[in-house]
Amino acid sequence: MNPSARSAATPQFELQRLRSLLPESLQGQVLVEATTHSLPELIRCGENPRGWMVIEFEGSHWMSLTQDQRDLLFWHQVARIQAGTAPQEGWERAALFLGLGGMVGEIWVQDGLLFGLCLGLAIVSGGLLYRQRQRQGWPAMI
Repeated sequence: MNPSARSAATPQFELQRLRSLLPESLQGQVLVEATTHSLPELIRCGENPRGWMVIEFEGSHWMSLTQDQRDLLFWHQVARIQAGTAPQEGWERAALFLGLGGMVGEIWVQDGLLFGLCLGLAIVSGGLLYRQRQRQGWPAMI
């Protein structure tokens, strides 16, 4: 791509172009977003707090690459999602909800030991979720 064509491409046009590159099987499951804040990587993928897979790239540095380089980096992230190797939430969310549900149940039964175990499970899993999201740069909402 020549320099004039590179400068003519806007981040909005690039978002539309990348969304059109997604396979049909992933178009309803994956969001493509440009960020304005600085990322540790040029492009990353992961699960957002709402359960959607997101491919996120830093707009200013992204547009300085040639189209072939951008396509290669984008397809690498798509392949990670298809292979199931993209970072996703694991047992932490399920454990948090089990702990919270168990606490409610134990308030009804009034068993202090089991209430404490459920509270501990909820605290540990909630803390791990919080740290994981802070490390990934996602908002700290569950």
